[in-house]
Amino acid sequence: MRKSMWLGLIMMLLLPGFLFAQWTFDIEHPPDSLPRVFGTNESALECFDPLDAGFPPFPMEFIYYFVIEDTLVNTLWKDIRPVADTVVWFLLGAWGTPGDAEPEKIVWEISELPQDYGFFYFDTLPDMSTKTNMSSVDSFIFFPSDPYGTSDTLYIQFIARVDTVDSFPPYAENWYPECGSEEVPVDIDSISVDILDAHSGVDSASITITLTGFGDITFMADFTAIAGGYHIKFDIPITLPYDSDIALQISASDNEDNSTLLSCAWHTESAITGWTMSGYVYDSLTMETISGTAISDDSLIYTALSNDSGFYSITGINNGIHIFSAYKEGYGTAIDTIVIADSNITHHFYLLPAETTITLSGTVYDGTTDEPIEGAVVISTWVTGSVSDTTDSSGEYEHTDLPGGEMILTTASAEGYIPDTTYDSYISDEVIDFYLSPTTTEFTVSGIITLEDETDHSGTIVMLVDVIADTTNASGNYEFTELEPDTYEFVAFHDGFETYDTTIVIEDSDIEISTELAEIPSGEGPPANVEAGDDEFADLIHLTWDPPGEYSVITYDDDDLTNSYIIPLTTDIITNIGVLYDVPTPSTLAKIEVGYYREHIGRCAVRNWDGGSPGTNIAVEYNATLTADNMLTFDFSGEDITLDGEFFVDFSVAFAGDTIFPIADSVYTGEYDDYTYIYVSSVSSWMTLLAAAGDAWSGFVWLVRVYVESEGGDTLVRLLPKSIVNTDFDFDEISIETSLIPVENPLSRSLETMELTGFNIYRAESYFDSPDSPYVELLYAASAEEYEYWDVDVEPETEYFYGITAIYDDTLESELSLVDTGRAIDFKPSADILVLDWDHGQMLAEGGTADEVATITDMISEFVVGADTMDILVSEQDEYLQHFMLDNYNWVFIVAGNSSPSLPIMFHSDTAEIWSFLSSGEGFFIEGTDVAYYFDYMFSDILDGMGVSFVDDGYDTANVNYLTAVEPEFFGETETFDVDYALGTVADYSVDEISPTTGIAILNSQTDDPTPVEDGTRLTYYDNGTCKIVFSSIYIGSIAEGTTSPETRVDIFTTILDSLGLTTSDIAEKPTKPEMPALLGNIPNPFNATTTIEFRLPVGEKVKLEVLDITGRIVATLVDEELPAGTHQVIWDGTSTTENKEMPSGIYTCRLITQNAVITDKMSLIK
Repeated sequence: MRKSMWLGLIMMLLLPGFLFAQWTFDIEHPPDSLPRVFGTNESALECFDPLDAGFPPFPMEFIYYFVIEDTLVNTLWKDIRPVADTVVWFLLGAWGTPGDAEPEKIVWEISELPQDYGFFYFDTLPDMSTKTNMSSVDSFIFFPSDPYGTSDTLYIQFIARVDTVDSFPPYAENWYPECGSEEVPVDIDSISVDILDAHSGVDSASITITLTGFGDITFMADFTAIAGGYHIKFDIPITLPYDSDIALQISASDNEDNSTLLSCAWHTESAITGWTMSGYVYDSLTMETISGTAISDDSLIYTALSNDSGFYSITGINNGIHIFSAYKEGYGTAIDTIVIADSNITHHFYLLPAETTITLSGTVYDGTTDEPIEGAVVISTWVTGSVSDTTDSSGEYEHTDLPGGEMILTTASAEGYIPDTTYDSYISDEVIDFYLSPTTTEFTVSGIITLEDETDHSGTIVMLVDVIADTTNASGNYEFTELEPDTYEFVAFHDGFETYDTTIVIEDSDIEISTELAEIPSGEGPPANVEAGDDEFADLIHLTWDPPGEYSVITYDDDDLTNSYIIPLTTDIITNIGVLYDVPTPSTLAKIEVGYYREHIGRCAVRNWDGGSPGTNIAVEYNATLTADNMLTFDFSGEDITLDGEFFVDFSVAFAGDTIFPIADSVYTGEYDDYTYIYVSSVSSWMTLLAAAGDAWSGFVWLVRVYVESEGGDTLVRLLPKSIVNTDFDFDEISIETSLIPVENPLSRSLETMELTGFNIYRAESYFDSPDSPYVELLYAASAEEYEYWDVDVEPETEYFYGITAIYDDTLESELSLVDTGRAIDFKPSADILVLDWDHGQMLAEGGTADEVATITDMISEFVVGADTMDILVSEQDEYLQHFMLDNYNWVFIVAGNSSPSLPIMFHSDTAEIWSFLSSGEGFFIEGTDVAYYFDYMFSDILDGMGVSFVDDGYDTANVNYLTAVEPEFFGETETFDVDYALGTVADYSVDEISPTTGIAILNSQTDDPTPVEDGTRLTYYDNGTCKIVFSSIYIGSIAEGTTSPETRVDIFTTILDSLGLTTSDIAEKPTKPEMPALLGNIPNPFNATTTIEFRLPVGEKVKLEVLDITGRIVATLVDEELPAGTHQVIWDGTSTTENKEMPSGIYTCRLITQNAVITDKMSLIK
């Protein structure tokens, strides 16, 4: 019999002879429900339903029991054990005659769940990977997926709670850097670790953290709560020292007072580049060298300690100006400025004994008259003190008892003069004279800035750039005082008015600047949302912008209707469709567009959102016009409707009994699944499209565009999802990104004074705020209909700055837009093999549990002869084809995903790259369930060039059960054979059926159930005379492993690799011994005392191993005998066996002589 399913749940069993923890749990069914069954296998055959006996079987351990009342399973009984139950129940939904299935809502009481014993979860996936705790919801609505009453399976799992005493302290995971790491970069940004406790949790107040060189960093670390504990991160503010051991220690306790001390250590990288600074440290009085002096730069990157001879050496110093200090207890610190410029340097440090004192004295003069200044104040300051003196009538001062050898800052100042300073260290008395310049006469810049057609002239910002700024009062007055003679950039600007700027030169008088700022018409603003691509493409930068004065667009639409579908929905089942939106700021509704197949659909309602479902109407419109791109437009511009926060857009038919035909568009992401709704009349409830129609509709949204007037009228908004389905979570944050969606028919602007006729695009290699700024070039003059530009004249890895102006009436140019930066990457490097990872991050091998790209790459590395000497380049996830020049590779492998047929092929030049490779490359392999459909729709000529044609899209989850080798000769066999495939898994979703045109079919799917459209071809081979091409709609990594050749995955793929020109080793008969003798070198090399020479023999034979000097003379015979096959090691101690003496330093030759070979290698002896 055919069995279907629906929800049920659980508790309580007490039977004689058994002492079990017990529970029972009831389920409410809708009236007039059909029978359903409940079991522990996928077909629900192991179950108890109305067709079985009237009472459950006698209880046994881990048996599930069902009580049947009125033909419905409404109670499930289960005995509980003190271990987690990992068994999953399968509940099949309503079943019956064709067409009589209806949606059902199953209800349970959360309070009745056995919280003391464990937790219940339900899921629509058998692996429970997206499971929901049943204590967080109290019902489930299931909608049959076709008119015949069939439906998917609901999976239910109970996990018992095991109460244990927490006696374990916290532990650490995910240390970064990893413990024991070597060569950790000294400029590492941060360190982190997860502190966890699986039982009572981590007490955050107990955590203390110490780090080598920093001490206690607890108060500086960031704590982020995670499941079971905390993620701890510390941003390192300085560069770590080279070649040093760094240790991180953390003490922590859990909430049961179990404490622990955790530690992790690593070693920083060595300074392997740069120059060497060396020299001696001297006592400046006795000129004797000083040992144990610490020398370091100000960032502690370069450090050294003088040895017993006073000598020090610091290596790896980069070019530049460095400040080094030399410190020794009992001496003053010497601080010297060192310049490193492409060479090693010698620099000596001179330290003055700490008890040495010196005297600074001198005269302070007027710098213009050379006359002494009486009453000038002279102050000397050092680390531990300061002293001051006032000059006498002769302008003289004197500072005594200053510390010799320390850096001293001395400043001379006098009223009416500009102060002067020195900063130096001294080892003896010094005379320092100061010459002070008189302060300059001060001047004033003032005036009146008025605004066109305004009576209140306040609020204009007036500035001397980088010096001072002021704001005008109501009369427009401003003033700058105490200005020195100089050249200044004067700017006055006010929102909505033209900016005034000029250059002024103050010499010997005040300056007055007064002007009126002209009003800027609202339609003459610059373009908005200028965005330049950053590391997006190779050798080009993509630039986009929005026109000024347009409306904002709030939309889920991706402007790509390639995969849109028209869905007829009869009103006896579905009467409305809708989309949930959110606006971050109050906005005025202008119009709403919806994609409909028929024009007569007649009602659009904008409604409040009450937190769980649509609420009252804000506005309703029945009249719609059809645009050229088949969008029905409802005009709300005359109704003054303000939207703020969440709102819901609801579309329905105007008359009962009509059929609506909304357009559902695939946007290739499930982010919007919770915001795309339909109203199901049979259950009087709004439901998401995903919940009503099943997982196959994940990633589809209704084609709806909402236009609003926002502040400024020039911001284009795409709304990202804001979930409202589960109220247990906090969804206060709104995520918004800007993106270009050109508006085909914008409504009237508030002020139409001039016509937009074009755009000017400017570029520079540094920031600019005007097209007239230096080094700014006019890159391109675009028409008014263009909103993007591709800059191809760029250097990779170079940052460019872009700004755009709008052109009105072909003559007036607007102000410059906000400037954005862009950068192009360089083309990816060449390699022998290129693997393009285009699988959208899906797991497609092993039936959806492993990475297909890794599987393919690992088999290439393991089985291709010489793969260890080949360069194999794997792309980034879904990386653009434009990043690669395919002629730089001999073989190309492509792994495409199945959640979207779209591939990252962006340009016509990309297709030219593929064509070029198909005519010049060695081998081309492509696999993916939808790639044939994609190429047939987008680039059918390329599909033909691969020797393949598209037959059917296989839109199903069960297409391929097993594969038959229809050309056994291709695999070196005389008879056909079969290999199993991952039927019904993600690797089997929507597998295209293909047909060879100029190539041959290699693997076909079964001819029985599931039955193919034609012969079921899934993999073809085509040799066009230059390039060998394998096209596959199945994933090699989901072919069963197999145990018997050739019916194994490895046999299949190695044969494919051979057909592509990549020689593979014989899997069944891999050689276990080398075919030729090999001299494997000596370790260490160079060596001082002894070295070990290693060689390998394929067979047993007579061997001679000799050492020769640079003249070719034999100095030692290490082996001269018969040896067995295998690897052998011989030690040479650097002595001559012929002369019985130690050999001098030099280059020696090791020579291995066998019956069939003479092999030599070089060795270096250093003494």
